[in-house]
Amino acid sequence: MNEMKKNSVTLVLTLVLCFALFTVLLVSTNLFSTDYAQAETGEIAIDETNFPDTDFRQYVSDEADADGSGFLSDEEIAAVTEMGIANMGISSLKGINYFTALKSLYCYGNNLWSIDLSENTALEILYCNNNNLSSLDLSKHSSLQKLDCSGNNLYSINVNGSSLLHLNFEKNKVKEIDLSGFTSLTYLNCDMNDLTDLDLNKNVNLLYFYCANNELTQLNLKENVVLNTLDCSNNKLTQLDLNGNESIQYLDCANNGMTNLKLNGCINLATIDCTDNGLSELNLNDCTKLRILTCHNNDLRILDLSNNKMLTSLYCANNKLLTLDVSMCESLSKLDCDGQEAEYAAPQKGNVWELDLSEPLKDWAKVSGVSVTDGTLGSDGKTVTFDGESAVVKYAYATGFGQRNMFITLTLTHGFRITVEGGIIAGTGETLTSVAENGTVTVTAQPPEGMIFEGWSTDGGKTIISQEVTYTFNAASDTALKAVYSSAPTSTPETGETPSEPDETPSGTEDVSPDIDGEITPSPAEPDGLSDGAIAGIVIGSIAGALIIAYAVCAILFKKGIIKGAFLSKLYPFIKDKQ
Repeated sequence: MNEMKKNSVTLVLTLVLCFALFTVLLVSTNLFSTDYAQAETGEIAIDETNFPDTDFRQYVSDEADADGSGFLSDEEIAAVTEMGIANMGISSLKGINYFTALKSLYCYGNNLWSIDLSENTALEILYCNNNNLSSLDLSKHSSLQKLDCSGNNLYSINVNGSSLLHLNFEKNKVKEIDLSGFTSLTYLNCDMNDLTDLDLNKNVNLLYFYCANNELTQLNLKENVVLNTLDCSNNKLTQLDLNGNESIQYLDCANNGMTNLKLNGCINLATIDCTDNGLSELNLNDCTKLRILTCHNNDLRILDLSNNKMLTSLYCANNKLLTLDVSMCESLSKLDCDGQEAEYAAPQKGNVWELDLSEPLKDWAKVSGVSVTDGTLGSDGKTVTFDGESAVVKYAYATGFGQRNMFITLTLTHGFRITVEGGIIAGTGETLTSVAENGTVTVTAQPPEGMIFEGWSTDGGKTIISQEVTYTFNAASDTALKAVYSSAPTSTPETGETPSEPDETPSGTEDVSPDIDGEITPSPAEPDGLSDGAIAGIVIGSIAGALIIAYAVCAILFKKGIIKGAFLSKLYPFIKDKQ
């Protein structure tokens, strides 16, 4: 019987000890087995589990594992602030989340379909261009300043909350983007997307703007007064107003179907490309620093370059120019002015239509080689008469660029003579022109100083037919328009009145404090799992708990007399030993 009791006691004690050891092992296993395999010291193993991409894992091993242990210590992780892993064939960046101190990441030219940088909130520079990304969320990256995600399949980009200075997302599929929060943005490239609208009113520091090959129908750049470079080619813009943008030096607005381009005040503009539009006039008077002008394939009838003396290259082929004078452009080295085909309406005279070519061609001495088809050239060499639907005149015009002539084909049609007094004809700047039957004519009044415009008259001022300063009508006959003016009243200030002082602070304004410059320090990343102290405390507590359970069980057995001994009497002095 005693032997049986001893065996039972031994079994119970064994079970208690096993239970205690199992508890300790279970707690230890749960604590040390996190989502990522780690060494007993808390280091990150550089293995397939943590870094599944072979090439990325090799990079981490070569560049981040300073001691070659196969594990990343906290010190080794903190030392990685830049990664250059471009063009390495990487398809996954899983494991990059460990590098929370990363500031610069260059991972362009890989095979990435997705990228999770939610833990890398210290990033300041990210180049992930030329991958296969379809979405990109950088909303937590308040320190991000440069982002190049061009050449992907992005439909959307979430960069709200960042402090971007440089943004390039060309060659994607973005249809809309909100840039209102990036007041410090200086560089923006959104070429080759699907944008239909873009609001840049808040981006007042923008210097370089590229938005070519989109679906933009309008562009408001009134607030972007420091803009240096603009490429808005291959969109659907019908007009572009850059009046007052004094800082702009480069402009490419080609292939838009644009009929109106305003460049007043663009005093620093050096390069213009407005090719393949529908421009009938181009005012370059303020562009005194212009060096390169490319304006071929438009409807230009006049090109005044008298103020563009610094011009070095001129490409104006395939327009409707009747004359061209570049003699004042002393630095000009390249000129392409071929393919000028224009129309001009000849007024009727009796049973024929007749035009003195010196009327549209003011400087007749520069004209040579005149020939006429389907009409007659008069003995004076400049009067053309025809009785058919049209006549074709070909001539050469001396441009003033060495011996270079511009060759023009001019088709004469039936039309009416339009004369203007007190104004000019839009598109020509002249006061006399001819227009085709039912052709549209636009005239603009030019009031002399101290005069007020009253309206347009066709009978010498007796009857006003329009009070619009710029008046458009369809020609149905020879027309002589006169702009009617009257003297402006002289204002005499009333005596005895003192102008009221303006309010010190205009109504409707707010006192806005300036932003405080300085870098935003990212919050330290939360460590994965429990700290070493917490782990040690739980392990010690588990062992203590197991020992307490064993002590209690033995106390019960000793009290019932199942186990005996002098040692137990000392261990449990409050229990009387049953002998």
